[in-house]
Amino acid sequence: MSSVPLLFALFVSGQSMPKKKPPISKIKPFLWRPGEGCDPDALARLQQTFLRPAEPMGEAWFMGERRFFPDLMGDLAEISIARLREVLFEVTTGPQNFGPRKEWTTWFHYILARTLPRAHEYSAFSFHLETLISAFMGQYRTGKEAEAYPGFFEDVLATLGRSVMDAECWYEGSFGGGLIQRELTRRKGTWRWFAVSGDLSASMFLCLKFLPNEAVAAWLRSVLAIPCPLWRAHVVAWLVGAYDILNARSAGPSDLRIDVQPSVFWNHAGLLRYSSSSDDETVFLPSQNRIMALETVAAFMTDEVYLDWLCSIGEVEELEADLGDIPDAFRSLYKAGC
Repeated sequence: MSSVPLLFALFVSGQSMPKKKPPISKIKPFLWRPGEGCDPDALARLQQTFLRPAEPMGEAWFMGERRFFPDLMGDLAEISIARLREVLFEVTTGPQNFGPRKEWTTWFHYILARTLPRAHEYSAFSFHLETLISAFMGQYRTGKEAEAYPGFFEDVLATLGRSVMDAECWYEGSFGGGLIQRELTRRKGTWRWFAVSGDLSASMFLCLKFLPNEAVAAWLRSVLAIPCPLWRAHVVAWLVGAYDILNARSAGPSDLRIDVQPSVFWNHAGLLRYSSSSDDETVFLPSQNRIMALETVAAFMTDEVYLDWLCSIGEVEELEADLGDIPDAFRSLYKAGC
């Protein structure tokens, strides 16, 4: 959306134009710190800007009778996460199959702004957060698309990109909340850390895809600096499971499988198709960001740090029982502790 139509729409609605901000990397480092999650000011800007569209959203299908979602015209707080997942399926697949459409973009912006506070609600083995991230990637495939307003990408990173740090996911500095409960529920009492929590995996890829290159190292160091053993277990598993994508050996999310260990799959990831050619603008991760991530992990994971991670993970009984060969795979891939 260009700035002129946006300005007119905001004038008619009586709202103020979002102020243009300098890039997030030039304001302050973008970091992950437990308890410092979704930025309320950034969320307020999203909600002030994106109003409910005048017409119901239709499905991403144009053969025969087209299905619509009239219930979206009501209070989104009353719509189940399962129903929102159906809607966001259309938002994610539509642009890839039929090209960009204002209908899906405007509805996605509205749903994103109004349902972000429900990011950690859970339904059918997935959190709303991971579904929102897939839809955002479906709408903004390259990261080079025009922003909905100046500073939009920064606001998305400060909200959607930080939700995994929300206080409800942490308890006294320990990684928990819905992320661990999901694993306990899925395994009926036995937690397996070879399946990375989907909302964490999606959040990692979101930041790697959309952060400016100069912000990647500081962000990833903040991820690695969190001392919680449960967090470290997830991060080690994610780094092993994501290795082929980080090295451009995989085209991206559509190649991920939930039955491969360690799995870094998240809801609707399989819908996201990207080019395997590094020369194509629809490549999943910017090459400079991939390289920066690999270099940052290699520099951070010294012999001493690697040993500390292994010892802290091993002190947790349910982790000790499930170490498997993931630490050895991580050591081999990233040359940690060698």
